[in-house]
Amino acid sequence: MCTDSTTKCLIALGGNTGPVEQNFVLALDKIADSDCRVVTRSRCYQSVPMGADAGKTFVNAAAVVETNLSPRKLLELLQRIENDCGRVRFVHWGPRTLDLDLLFYGQKILHSERLTVPHPGLWYRRFVLEPLAEIAPNWKHPVLGQTVKQLYERLVERPLVVEVSGTEALPTIPDRYPVGTVQILPAVIEQRELPAAQNVFCRLQVKSQNETAASQNKPASVVSEFRGFEMVAESDNVGEVIDAILVAALGY
Repeated sequence: MCTDSTTKCLIALGGNTGPVEQNFVLALDKIADSDCRVVTRSRCYQSVPMGADAGKTFVNAAAVVETNLSPRKLLELLQRIENDCGRVRFVHWGPRTLDLDLLFYGQKILHSERLTVPHPGLWYRRFVLEPLAEIAPNWKHPVLGQTVKQLYERLVERPLVVEVSGTEALPTIPDRYPVGTVQILPAVIEQRELPAAQNVFCRLQVKSQNETAASQNKPASVVSEFRGFEMVAESDNVGEVIDAILVAALGY
């Protein structure tokens, strides 16, 4: 039973294998039976798979949930429900019967080995922001300082500008995107004024494997903060990261 001390959370639901929409209903019923209350949920949306091994078209939704559970206990509950619905984790970004992501836990900012909230990838993923914008458009991101609606509106800006630093050779834009849809530029952050910088959708930092490993080995206190609208790629997979960003943001 939820009380006045409950926390309101946003949860993303996704899947592309088996009876996905039935799994959504089952998952929300299980959540409601576990010291939580499902306040509302979005309708279902379809999205293209993100990643070469993701399989067929995904179905996505979102829900507002109130809970007395701690962030860690809520995460454990969501993972148990995924397992109950046949979720397996053999392939990164692979096909799945049910995916439950904790997007926001109130306005808390958490970063640990097991859990990061707000979810670090939600700002560029149309399949997350679209259902969220339906049910919680005014929810403010505690790190980025923008509402869900504002984050979703960033996806429709054209061209979608990606700045790349750390490499002289810029990745090419995939042929499937019409001219003017995407622009990839070298980063010249120190020469930019703030208004122009705000039009950049994402800054991609290219690092060597050694640099990436070194940053991962830093103490948690050093790497615990998000760097808004930035991503890191290793020098040998820049194209893959760019493609994943564009597929998730543009929806094709």
